[in-house]
Amino acid sequence: MRWIVLAALLMTPPAWSKTVKLSTDDGYAPYTGQKLSRGGMVTEIVQEVVSGMGHSMDLTWLPWRRGFEKARQAQFDGLFPYLKTNDREKEFLFSEPLYEVRNTVFTAKGESGFYSSLESLHGKTYCLPLGWVPATPELAEMVQKKHVKVFEALNTATCAKMVNSGRADFFVTDDAQGEAALRETGLVEKVSLVPHLLPKTQLYFIVSRSHPNGVELVKKFNQSLSDLKKSGTYEKIVLRHLRSEGAATGEFPRNSKKNSVKKSYSAL
Repeated sequence: MRWIVLAALLMTPPAWSKTVKLSTDDGYAPYTGQKLSRGGMVTEIVQEVVSGMGHSMDLTWLPWRRGFEKARQAQFDGLFPYLKTNDREKEFLFSEPLYEVRNTVFTAKGESGFYSSLESLHGKTYCLPLGWVPATPELAEMVQKKHVKVFEALNTATCAKMVNSGRADFFVTDDAQGEAALRETGLVEKVSLVPHLLPKTQLYFIVSRSHPNGVELVKKFNQSLSDLKKSGTYEKIVLRHLRSEGAATGEFPRNSKKNSVKKSYSAL
C-alpha cells in the first residue's frame, strides 16, 4: 500500500503544471503592454511557449520592481522580459533568449552628432526608467564610476519627455521600444536616434532560484521555445508585431524603405 501511495505522489504534477503564474510590466511596447495586440510581442511569445508546455498562463501586470521582488520570493513562477546581469544571475535562473535587441541612444534632435563613442556620454545625464538596469555592462560601469549622472523616471515615454525638455541628455533602450515611446509622446520629430554606440543584448524569461521547481520549469520552457522557433510560429509573431508597429509610425531617418522591418528582427 505504501508503494502505491508513493507512486501516486510521484505521478502528481507539480503545483505550477496546470497554471503558470507570471508577471510583466505594462508600457514596454512593442514587447509588453495591456493596450497592445495580445499583450505585446514577447507576451505573445511567452503565452505560446507556456501553451506548448501544456500549461495555461496567469499573467499579472506589475511595475518592474514589485514584480521582481515578488518573484524573488517565488510568489510568481517567472518574469519576462529581463536583461541578464551578474547580480540577477545570483538569484534567478535564465531561459534561452526570448529576443535580441539593438540598444540605441536617444537624444534631443540636433544633438545626435555629438555622440560618436561611449566616451562622448561622459558628463551627461542618463534617464533610466524605474526598475531598469543599464542596458549593457559598459553603460553600467559608467554609471558605477559616476561618469554619467542618472535621472530616474517612470518609463521610457517619460524619459523621452525629459530629453526633449533638457532635464536629461539621453536615454537608452532598443530601437523598437524607443520608437514606440516617441510615437506615444508625439516626439518623433524632436528626439533622435544614435545607433551603433552600444552592443546588442537579449531579453529573457527568468525564474527565482528559490522556486522549488525552477530548474525543471526553465528546462521545459527552453524546449517549448525551441519548438516554437522550429515551427516558424516564433518568426510569424515577431514580424506581425513589428509590421503592426511600423504601420503606425512615421519614417525614422535611420530606417531604409527596403528593410525597416527586417533590420529590427533577430532570429535567435
